[in-house]
Amino acid sequence: MNDQNIAEWKSGEIFLEDEYACMYAKHRKYILTKILNNTCFLIKRPIIGIVKANVFYYNGNVNEFIDECYRLSKEKNIPYIEIQTSITDKAFLQFPHKNTGTYIINLHDDIETIWNNLNKKARNQIRQARKKNVEVVITDSEKDFLEWWDIYSKTANHKEFILESYNLTKELFEKKEISRLFVAKIGNKIVSGNLIILSNTEVIWKLGGSDREFSEFRPNHLLQWEIIEWSKKQGYSYYDMGGALPPRYDINGVPIDEGSGEGPSSFKRKFGGEYKEIYKYQIITNKLRYKINKALINARFKLMRHL
Repeated sequence: MNDQNIAEWKSGEIFLEDEYACMYAKHRKYILTKILNNTCFLIKRPIIGIVKANVFYYNGNVNEFIDECYRLSKEKNIPYIEIQTSITDKAFLQFPHKNTGTYIINLHDDIETIWNNLNKKARNQIRQARKKNVEVVITDSEKDFLEWWDIYSKTANHKEFILESYNLTKELFEKKEISRLFVAKIGNKIVSGNLIILSNTEVIWKLGGSDREFSEFRPNHLLQWEIIEWSKKQGYSYYDMGGALPPRYDINGVPIDEGSGEGPSSFKRKFGGEYKEIYKYQIITNKLRYKINKALINARFKLMRHL
C-alpha cells in the first residue's frame, strides 16, 4: 500500500460522529455546539452558568478556529475553553497546555507485521490464553452486558478509576452501528471484556474490566489481539488503545515499568502501537472565574473518587 494515500491518524474523530456526540452530550448533560465543524461541549452549572467549553479540534484553519473560540467565549461568557487535539500548530503555542497520549496500532500493516510488533511476552500470553481454552466472542446479549458491567464496576473501584455512566454505556452497547462488546469466557463465565466504539476510520477501546481471579488465564491479552484482528478484517485504519502515559526508558533504552504489576500504560505498550501525544490547550479569558471553577471541579473530582 502507498503510504502517501493513507490518511494520518488524528485524535477526536469519534466526536465528528453526530450520533455519538449527541449521546455523549445527553448523558453528560452538556450543551452540544460546533466551532467551524469541530465538536464543542459547553459545561453548564446551576447558578454560575457555563464554566467551561471542551472542544475537539480535528480540522479547519487554526487561526480562524481560535478567533471563533474567542467569539464564542465572549458571546456565552465562558471563562475557559479547552482545546483537545493531536495536531501541532504554532498558533496553539501561545496557550498553556497539558499533554496526554495514546497508543495507536496502524491497521494498514499486514497482520503478520502487527503480530511481530507485539512484545514477545504479549505474544506468549496470547498463546497461553488459547491453550487454557479462553474464548473471545462479540456479544449483544443483555445478560452478558450486565455480567460484564459488574466486572467493569469492580475493576474501576479496585483501580480507583471514575466509573463511566451506566446509562451512557448501556445506550452505546445497544447502538451496534458505533460499538461492539468483546468478552472473554472460560466455559460460560465471562472473565474479562472490552467495549469498543467505532468511527469512520478507527476503533477505540472505550472501557474494559477483568476478573482478577482469572488473571493467570491471560484473557486481557487475547481480548486485545482478537479486537485487533477483527478491526483489521473490517477495514479500519487504526486501533486507538485509549489514554496512556508516555513510555519511560532507562539509559540503555529498556522500558523501566515492564514486568509483573504493570499498569495500564505498560500493558498497552506491549501491543506494539506508536505513542501519539494529545494536547489540551487552554484559552483562559477570565482568570478569576477560571480559578474559582477549577477549585470547584477539583473538589467535585475528589469527592467522586471517594464515593
